[in-house]
Amino acid sequence: MEFLERHKRRLTTFIYNERVVISGSSSEIPAAYFFANPTDIDFMIYRVNVCAVPRNAQPPNSFRGEVLTIDPDGLPVGYVRMKNAKQEFEKQLLTFEYDNPHGPAITSALGLSALAFDNVYSVQCPYWPSEAHEWQTRHRSHGWPSKDLIDEIVKEGCFLVGKSCPGLADDDKTHWRYSFSKAEVKLISSWTDSQMYVYHVLRMIKSEIVKEGDDKKMTGICTYHFKTQMLWACEEEPAEFWEDSNLVTSICKLLTQMLQRLVDRNLPNYFIRDCNIVDSNVCVESYREKLRLLNTELGRSILKSKLPPKVCQECRATVSLPLQMVLYGCLFADRFGIPYQAHRQNLEKLKALIDEELDDLINGIYNMQLAKTQGVSYYAVAEQYLWNATACPSTGVDNVGVKRIKLSLPISPNYVKASYESLENAEISTLVGGNNKWDVSVVNACTKNQCLYGGMTKDFHWDDVYASFNEKWLNPSHLLSAAYLSNLYFITENFLMCRELVIVKCQSASNAFNTELYPMIFCPELASLFDENLQEVLGMLWLCKHILGRKENFECCTCPQLFMLYIRIKASFRVFDMYLSIQAVNRFLSHRDNCKFRFHLHSYHYVLLEMAWRICKERLQLMQWYAASVTIDNDEQDERPMIDECERFLKACPPCRAAESQQCIML
Repeated sequence: MEFLERHKRRLTTFIYNERVVISGSSSEIPAAYFFANPTDIDFMIYRVNVCAVPRNAQPPNSFRGEVLTIDPDGLPVGYVRMKNAKQEFEKQLLTFEYDNPHGPAITSALGLSALAFDNVYSVQCPYWPSEAHEWQTRHRSHGWPSKDLIDEIVKEGCFLVGKSCPGLADDDKTHWRYSFSKAEVKLISSWTDSQMYVYHVLRMIKSEIVKEGDDKKMTGICTYHFKTQMLWACEEEPAEFWEDSNLVTSICKLLTQMLQRLVDRNLPNYFIRDCNIVDSNVCVESYREKLRLLNTELGRSILKSKLPPKVCQECRATVSLPLQMVLYGCLFADRFGIPYQAHRQNLEKLKALIDEELDDLINGIYNMQLAKTQGVSYYAVAEQYLWNATACPSTGVDNVGVKRIKLSLPISPNYVKASYESLENAEISTLVGGNNKWDVSVVNACTKNQCLYGGMTKDFHWDDVYASFNEKWLNPSHLLSAAYLSNLYFITENFLMCRELVIVKCQSASNAFNTELYPMIFCPELASLFDENLQEVLGMLWLCKHILGRKENFECCTCPQLFMLYIRIKASFRVFDMYLSIQAVNRFLSHRDNCKFRFHLHSYHYVLLEMAWRICKERLQLMQWYAASVTIDNDEQDERPMIDECERFLKACPPCRAAESQQCIML
């Protein structure tokens, strides 16, 4: 069991080949303002082994990976193309069959009302772009941002996100746009309390405008317009502009300026002055009507009476949410290197819960090992443990036994920072009252009697339109446990159960939100659990690593769902069902091209594809030869359909990816 304990630690601390920068309101403004007007939580995702550099520039000495060359020729300022080593234009990162793209962002529904994740796949650029040089050197009359902050931002470079240039070919997938999301987070964190408050009010007014105009698509007005307006104002307006006594006047002035910019269809990007961020389809009628009232004394009096309270430094929020969401947050931070997990050693309670959630999986693997050496009776024990690991959370109508986590966090820092820091004091709790056990509830409390935030509540209700909670939020190890369970059925020759399990669990994965928390990790100690063909390929890779003198512990990682689809191919061949075999391979190839693990992991993720193709080809050629020989010898036509199916299948499958397997060995 000592090795399995190490394997468990490896699973819980695994780091992906991507990093995440959390941006947007959740990481910029106080948690109190975010709860009052929640928006999507924005993730900027980039691969650590890919970077883009300007022409005639070299990547940093410490960088190892693919280098793309930025080519701005023929595109408006702020947009570029990128060339790879073959001098081909790099296309925007592909979205996946279960994604919901809008612009450069891809929305992942959490299942909660008013909350979702916006994922933006990007390419890191370690250098500050020449198009934004003016931002670095422009004259600033009021000292914001400071020179030290400017230097810090410039030093960290920027990102490029896939976005077709408006006015040109809308479907040109080779266009990329500069993004300064990381810089924006740093700039906004340097704002004063009053500036944060003004931005909060502008966001709320924007939400009302969009609501009256039906939606953002109808008005064309988005939060980024107001963020850009605020960044310009913080730089251009004096300190008196932001004093509490002037806030109503300041808000009205900013709204008036925004209206004029939208009417003129001209709002310069804060970092690239020559880049206009207002599209031609902006509709300002709803905005104009609201502003007409605000330009009167009555309107300003109404605005002043409806202004929300400013954030209280003493106030704290108690957030109660399902256990699965908290475990996801912890594991997500580890996988993608989110810096708020710097004090992870203080998270003993949550680490214990993560370990507990993995116990059934580890015990299942342990009993599979025992079955290899001490008798097949241990397979039944392993099967029960793995079924327990794939069980759904409680589905009862009451709230008895439902594990929830209670977090106590300050509401003055930004929501993301406050949430992660509060994990150190997480408490296991039960649901109070008759609320839905899958809702997220927020209750504010304050030591000040006059605090307007004290006693405020906010509920994020579970919305069954997305799916039931059990379908959307699987246990973190659910898919990995299902992969081991399908493998158990295969090696015990229960091929029917193996195929049925894979079909059901892969369908569950397509509906779920959190299926990418644990990779399938192969290592020498676990090799005996898998089929002889997999052992053969892995043995070859381990031998090559040894010959090349690689001293580190060897492991090979892949997507659990891709592994299950490989097992499905093997099981279909074992029962000699050609139709099922064709289905299995087609599903394997489809998932290979849509699997997010191809970004999370390294290129030897595809080793299973190489092996699956080899096995399929050898078995089919053997079956085709046998069917043809029977037909010729007996002068019968009954086997002709089988021969035709074999031929169709062989033509449908792509050739082996020999180049990738060689690259895998070198890695």
